[in-house]
Amino acid sequence: MNGQKFSTKILLSFLLLIFFTLIGCDSIEGLTDDILPHHDDPDKATISGMVKGDVKEGVTITLSGDDSDTTVTEQDGNYSFRLKSGNYYLTPSLTGYTFYPISLNIIVDADAWSFHYGYDFTATLVQGGIRDDVDAPTAPTNLNATSISSSQINLSWDESTDNKGVVGYKIYRNGFYLKSVTGVTTSDTGLSSGTAYCYIVFAYDAADNESQQSTQVCATTNE
Repeated sequence: MNGQKFSTKILLSFLLLIFFTLIGCDSIEGLTDDILPHHDDPDKATISGMVKGDVKEGVTITLSGDDSDTTVTEQDGNYSFRLKSGNYYLTPSLTGYTFYPISLNIIVDADAWSFHYGYDFTATLVQGGIRDDVDAPTAPTNLNATSISSSQINLSWDESTDNKGVVGYKIYRNGFYLKSVTGVTTSDTGLSSGTAYCYIVFAYDAADNESQQSTQVCATTNE
């Protein structure tokens, strides 16, 4: 009797295997693959953000840089783009409103991150929709990186100019935001010995208009 039950279980398992094969297990697996993040576009990353403040829905977000596109914010102010690795600017617009910041510079590394979130704007109703300052500073020049030890690299550059004055500089290391400073020199500490690090710098003003990036420079820490 036990042998008969065992044989019955084997037969049922075999019949189930044939059944799932006939109905298309491959299509079920395909559905699973389709819901995996960016399965159809592995060389791009999603960047997302939100417009907050006096208006949320219907704001046009313009993408420029290594690729270009536009999108319109949803009811809750959400927007998103799918981007290959590169350097981009995001600029919101809607008649009668001004935005802070006026534009955002983002650097996307699709290989390191598949999802970026938090590129937000705040909208404010203004008389006539006139922005006080739309001019970006000039790009920093003569960026220099010097290794002074096994764990520190010093950076310096020539100051940028702006119609209303430069507020500070944003430093990126290996494509990721490092810090902001008000002067034209800074130090990057706590680094690994014998390792190459690459830097770019952006200037920004009080309206958070950002300059184009400086020329990238690299330095290797001492052994």
